[in-house]
Amino acid sequence: MFYVVLTIALLNIGLGYAVGVYWRNTLLWGSLTETPSILADTESLAVDHEYQESDTFDEPESIVIAPAVESKEIPREWLDMLEGGVETASFVEAAVEVFKLELGKYRDELIDIDEQVRRCVETPDESLLQQCLQNLKTSNESYLSRQSGARSHLTQNQDDLGALSEIGTRLEDVMLEQAAQIETAVSNIDVLDFESDISEGCRRLLTELDKLLNSCHALRDQMHESMLAVVVTEGRLTQLDERLRTDTLTGLSNRTGIEVVFESFRAGDPQQQRVASVVMFDIDHLASMNRTHGPRLGDQVIEACGRMIEKTMRKNRGYDIAARFDGQRFVMFYGDTGPRNATSAVERTRQTFDQSMFLYREERLDVSISCGVTEVEANDTPEEVFRRASKATLAAQKAGRNRTFLDEGSGPLPIEAPEIKVPEHTVTLDDKH
Repeated sequence: MFYVVLTIALLNIGLGYAVGVYWRNTLLWGSLTETPSILADTESLAVDHEYQESDTFDEPESIVIAPAVESKEIPREWLDMLEGGVETASFVEAAVEVFKLELGKYRDELIDIDEQVRRCVETPDESLLQQCLQNLKTSNESYLSRQSGARSHLTQNQDDLGALSEIGTRLEDVMLEQAAQIETAVSNIDVLDFESDISEGCRRLLTELDKLLNSCHALRDQMHESMLAVVVTEGRLTQLDERLRTDTLTGLSNRTGIEVVFESFRAGDPQQQRVASVVMFDIDHLASMNRTHGPRLGDQVIEACGRMIEKTMRKNRGYDIAARFDGQRFVMFYGDTGPRNATSAVERTRQTFDQSMFLYREERLDVSISCGVTEVEANDTPEEVFRRASKATLAAQKAGRNRTFLDEGSGPLPIEAPEIKVPEHTVTLDDKH
């Protein structure tokens, strides 16, 4: 039964995703000059996931909108899983939240195993290593079993999906890709040599765990995008449970929360005469810190960076909002602020990071951010704004990182940053081992 309802949920998510893209691009943010074609090629946003130095985040492909799917009653087992958590108003919301719980559980198990393996690198322990391998095998098999069941059911019913067949195919491809990544990692782990050198074998095992964790991060962000599209389609963005608009790690707004700000700002400016700017921050070299110290540290760095970004925000301004966009990227929305003034505010934040000392187990970590600034144009969709900000951030990274680039309409260009006197301070990261 779980596989059946999960499949239906995924189809609903896919449909919501397609409709949400259409809704945001044509109704909420202004008409486009061309109608999207089926599976049209789109530009990608550059992303620095927690476990990759460089990656891409593709915008959703345009899909012909299919007839609405009849809403489903939320299964009792899902309600039990969500008991005491956020309130969900639809089958799709419940499906996304349950899937996120499953994915989060798998990620937590991988992080625990990663920490144990790191202990084996420092102090070889064959019994601990064998326990790690057994725990990893159990976690992978359990997670793959759920995915395989849902995917098989989807394949068997593909001919009956009608107008939803394209969405079904795409969802199946996404699941297959993650399953293939897990199975490849499992195969690589099976041939690792632990007898000759346990420490070296464990280092190679950490590399495979790194890949598994990165697949979780990519899927997590994609599920969040799906949720956003669904609630926009249903016109419930501003009524969404506050906890669904908040990033649980940093306490800042999440991607949905920043879109609520966009909508509220535009709703208060029907003539679109007010200026606004968007800034994207990307934590430099976080992937290297993860590889050296483990993913638990990465979460701590992201959490600390969120606190610092919030502290450097201008206060008592209704539309100056910070959000965790995805992974290790943050976004700032500056309402009633042009890009040049926004750049000055951004430089204060960047230079605050530059003057800060991050300590982990008495070791100093070099934590800096690369920044991209762009103005919100009158007919911009959120995707267009985020794409420009992302390109400007990527340009800053390619130019050496720890810099700010500004896009005023002619592409990203470096700014001549004035030196701002900010106090030095120390950020001590919690050791949660």
